[in-house]
Amino acid sequence: MSKLKIKSSHIKLLNKCLDNFHSCIITPIRCSMVRMRQCYICHSLSTDKNNICSYLKSYERRNLVAYLSCDKCKSIVPTLLNLYEETGNYIPNSIYDGYNIANSTIHFFRKSRSQNIKPYIEKGASIDIKAYPVFNKTNDGRLSVLVFWTTLIPGLYGSDTITKTITMANVIHHNRSIFGYNPSQGPYRKCAAIWKKDIKGEYEIANEFTEFSNTIDKTVNFDGLIKTKIYEYWRSELV
Repeated sequence: MSKLKIKSSHIKLLNKCLDNFHSCIITPIRCSMVRMRQCYICHSLSTDKNNICSYLKSYERRNLVAYLSCDKCKSIVPTLLNLYEETGNYIPNSIYDGYNIANSTIHFFRKSRSQNIKPYIEKGASIDIKAYPVFNKTNDGRLSVLVFWTTLIPGLYGSDTITKTITMANVIHHNRSIFGYNPSQGPYRKCAAIWKKDIKGEYEIANEFTEFSNTIDKTVNFDGLIKTKIYEYWRSELV
């Protein structure tokens, strides 16, 4: 095999590309009221060809968010997507490839705002990554996941769909078969590096509660009511 000859001009061109990509991330746009023959990457305008639409592979697809490019620029769209993902603004649904999350039943600890509903484990929830983000970061620094489930309406012959945002630790603790006991065992291992620390923190909270609950269940000569109160207080960390 002959050795690839790289000229100084090639190096300069490559460095220029890297500088452009890393100094100013090119973000996707919402494909509404846009010029159909303009490339939104190199800004060129074609007189005979419409631009190519590369939709984000996330819930944002429903909002028509995509990269609009000419035929030449479409080859760098995967690179732009990777760079955009590294900023933390884009989490592709592909992290769940192999997990069939759409057909998985999710369990979680629910503490309702209604005083008439006692805290309990909901066992019939789902995660819809086609309609909602894979997860979000809340103002207090926690990672949260949106789940939904169907419940009967009291006094009526019908049901309603309820959505609720819960901590990632809550989801991890009650769904170990999907998420495992550390980030390397679940789908979140595929997330960009920017999320690693926060994801690790959610696993630590979930694992601490698991260790606590296992220990307190084995404790003998311990008042049952006090044990329950401690258990409920600690569990509130998962909500």
